[in-house]
Amino acid sequence: MPPGGLSAIALYEQPRPRRRALRIAGRIFFLLAALGVMGGAAVAAGTWLYAESKVDTIEARDRTAKRVAKRLDVALPGHPTTALLLGYDRRHGEGKGVKARSDTLMLVRVNPEEGSESISLLSFPRDLAVQVHCPGRAPFEDRINAAYSACGEVGAVETVKADTGLPINYLVSVNFRGFTQGVDKLGGVWMDVDRRYYNVNTGAYGFAAIDLRPGFQR
Repeated sequence: MPPGGLSAIALYEQPRPRRRALRIAGRIFFLLAALGVMGGAAVAAGTWLYAESKVDTIEARDRTAKRVAKRLDVALPGHPTTALLLGYDRRHGEGKGVKARSDTLMLVRVNPEEGSESISLLSFPRDLAVQVHCPGRAPFEDRINAAYSACGEVGAVETVKADTGLPINYLVSVNFRGFTQGVDKLGGVWMDVDRRYYNVNTGAYGFAAIDLRPGFQR
């Protein structure tokens, strides 16, 4: 046996590299990143489905709405858009042969560009003389509210586009029932009535009865 073979032996151990700790940290980081990606994908999918459901509720469904949609200009993301607000006087109980007129015609322009954010309104007088444009007919001069009674929403859109030279991206049509529902959604409108207003419904044209007293009325 070599010298000192039976003597005590001192063992020296090399420090182990910290691969195990780094591997655990890497796995945790990968797991958190995967969870973040899955969460982001879930949020994106939910947002897409929500937006799609909302778009589906306002999608043109009847024949008239589809015809109007073909006349509207495509709205570009991030650019100003213009909507035509059309209020027509169709009354409850009137027959189909009675033509309604759009006494309310307004252009609503929304500018989302940064630094120039604004909402502008332009209201047309109901008796404004213009060239009425109806598809399939030669233009003729009449009051602007006659465009709706002559050829419906399509005529109103084409008339406003032709006489203003402005693109129209959206059409919002409202009747009396929709107007009252919109006011109710806003919580009503308070008006300061300066004096007593009273009118009995005895006119030949069937005017509505009026009975308002001074003060704030809702």
